[in-house]
Amino acid sequence: MVDARGGAMRGCRNPSVRIIVPPRKCCMPTRVTCRLVKKEKIFRPPPLVEGEGLAARVLEMGPVGTKFLGPVLLEVPHYASLRGKEREVVVLRSDNGEDWYEHPMQATEEAVAEALGSSAEGGAAEKGGLGGSTSMPNGIGIRGSQASVASLWKLDSEEDLSTKRIKRILTSDLPMYFALVSRVTRVKQESTVIGMEGGVLSSNVVPQVQAVLPEGTLIRPIPIGLQAQPIAPELVAKLLGNRVAASPIVTIEPRRRKFHKPITLTIPVPRAAQKGMINQYGGDRPTLRLLFSLTENPNPAKWEDVTETKPMTLVDDCVSFTTSISARFWLIDCQNVSEAAQMAQVLYQEAVTVPYMAKFVVFAKRDAQEEGKLRIFCMTDDKDDKTLEKQEKFYEVARSRDIEVLEGRPQFVEMAGNLIPVTKSGDQLHVNFRAFRENRLPCTVKIRDQDQEPSARVAFMKEPKVARGEAPQTPICNLNIRLPDMSDSMEMDADKAADIRNRHDFLRGKGLVIQDSVNRAELKLTDIADLVQGDWVVLAQQLHISISDINHIKNDYKTVGDQALAMLHFWVEKNGDKATGNELESALRRINRDDVVRKSMQNVGRVDDPVEAAAAKAAMDQSGFDTFKEEVGVTSKDSMKRGMSLDVQFDEQDMVKNLDDIQESESATEESPTQERGKDITEGRQAPFAPPEVTRSWHDGAQAAVDDDGDVYDALQASLDTRRPAAPPLKTPDEEEQEAREKAAAMEQLALDVNKFSELLDRKEASQQPGISSLALHGSNLLPQPQTSWHCVYLMYLAATVLDV
Repeated sequence: MVDARGGAMRGCRNPSVRIIVPPRKCCMPTRVTCRLVKKEKIFRPPPLVEGEGLAARVLEMGPVGTKFLGPVLLEVPHYASLRGKEREVVVLRSDNGEDWYEHPMQATEEAVAEALGSSAEGGAAEKGGLGGSTSMPNGIGIRGSQASVASLWKLDSEEDLSTKRIKRILTSDLPMYFALVSRVTRVKQESTVIGMEGGVLSSNVVPQVQAVLPEGTLIRPIPIGLQAQPIAPELVAKLLGNRVAASPIVTIEPRRRKFHKPITLTIPVPRAAQKGMINQYGGDRPTLRLLFSLTENPNPAKWEDVTETKPMTLVDDCVSFTTSISARFWLIDCQNVSEAAQMAQVLYQEAVTVPYMAKFVVFAKRDAQEEGKLRIFCMTDDKDDKTLEKQEKFYEVARSRDIEVLEGRPQFVEMAGNLIPVTKSGDQLHVNFRAFRENRLPCTVKIRDQDQEPSARVAFMKEPKVARGEAPQTPICNLNIRLPDMSDSMEMDADKAADIRNRHDFLRGKGLVIQDSVNRAELKLTDIADLVQGDWVVLAQQLHISISDINHIKNDYKTVGDQALAMLHFWVEKNGDKATGNELESALRRINRDDVVRKSMQNVGRVDDPVEAAAAKAAMDQSGFDTFKEEVGVTSKDSMKRGMSLDVQFDEQDMVKNLDDIQESESATEESPTQERGKDITEGRQAPFAPPEVTRSWHDGAQAAVDDDGDVYDALQASLDTRRPAAPPLKTPDEEEQEAREKAAAMEQLALDVNKFSELLDRKEASQQPGISSLALHGSNLLPQPQTSWHCVYLMYLAATVLDV
């Protein structure tokens, strides 16, 4: 809040943002708000043309339309690279959120001093500040009561503002948007109002550039602008070679205007890098070409060669010519004159790329003894404390100073030292820079030598890595990084660990058990085919498709994607109801393509129906047991041994797995005599006898006896140990055969029950969704995919083992 006493405040998220309302400039208490917003959130963002870009986020002001009794001051930081005087920052404003125009009030040093008057020196006496309000919505908070009043009212010089990259705005009212430095990085323009008397315009950027308007050129006073954009000789040499040179680009604004009399333009001749002037121009200048572009903003420039129609005069290393139309003009010196316009187009696209000031920041985390992870950022106004990296236990290991980078250009990364980046063969790490966006590059690095320090030197380049034998590039930035220790990367916050322990103790105390839920998902065959690609042959073998069928598919279809999709459809048609999503998932996991399962899942939902959940669990248990059996190597003749008890009489016989084992045992019984089989079984189950320990204590009523030799010994008495039940008696061969037949009958009955249960489930789903069955896969592209924890499969196997069913 601010009233007639005036006030000053700074931004809480960005302290460089400041607003100063001088005393006696606000007629009533007003809550002034300002918020930095993204360009994408504005219905009609500021119009930008070639060579222009936002130097800061748009500043949303409020209350919209508020008028002050005098100018108030805004200071906003920007991130544009001005390259000395080559570029400038201008301010656009929008009163209604749709129409944008250049802010008319110039915040010169004299205008600021006149607007504030004695406020800067007497702010403390006036009790400056913005009352008790301490925050603003979504962005710039108020710190007036926390910072000293003197620092809030203190004004920096123009040199300090330029060093800190801060733009001042003077305004007497508040628009909806201050496209705060909205038309940023606009080419420096000298403009003045010229009438019938004519005049002369000179560029402050390139002094040799001059425009002479004779008397009578204009019939009424209008602002005429002169723009001059220098072209670096190094840029020309990099793109076009050493035998091409270019002059500054000169523009007369407004464009496409016809003068009543021709005006005279003077442009310096092209100069090459480290060579000065390529040619000593005389009367004949065949390699010097004059190009011009008549297109108007916002259309891109199109260059044409007008050398033959525009007579040129050489005066003191400058070329003069006349023109009756305002346009862009450019001098190019090249050997191949027929390609001058084409080369100029390529050079122009690179020259008008907007430069920004950004910094490189590297975060690191060590998640293994031999490797680590890096996150490389190219930041403009991003937060220094990255939330995601902080949560994932990344540590900042390096930060650069402000570096000039170009909008939309990749910044290539080279690494030297004990860390090696993990990339594909021939690829190079790079981060694409976009202003005011999160430019993140994640990468994995391997430690070359475990005995050395895990450190490296990271170099950022403008161009890709050069071939051997070529001149090395000069990096725009070098950073030294070191991976943190594993203890630092893996440690858990003490408060977070205590919170987890408290939650577990609470659930355990209440007797709560978190049960696994069953989810339903769909696997789309087309997505799986696109992801599997060349691995479809290995997948087909896992799905038990013959080699001949695979060869037929290869001959019938040309592309890998079509072959994979045809194989999946063939598998579905061949196996019918057995072609389930669980089977396909298991096959994909066996070939180490878990990523296909994760990416192709669709319509994941929880199964609430108990019948469907039970059927899904049964299917998953069976498939999980089959997989477990394959991994362990269990066969019908060699079953897994269970743990033995302390007493061998408690060891149970091996469980009969299937009807084949039962038939084998029956056939073996018929072939071998009953007595021998019973004898073998009895001998096999007999426990080794442990001799009793002889005691010579006669206490507690122990009876003593004398052996034949006259020695005294204790008479051993049989007693029953009540700690555990007695061992079951041994079974005869007939009883074992009867038990085997009962188990076989139970297995057959269980199979019948499962079939009935499956039919019941099919009828229930058909009644709920007529014509659609989530378990029928014929001609369908979607496979139902229940999901649960794999440990449930192992628990079900143990339960079946203990129950001996």
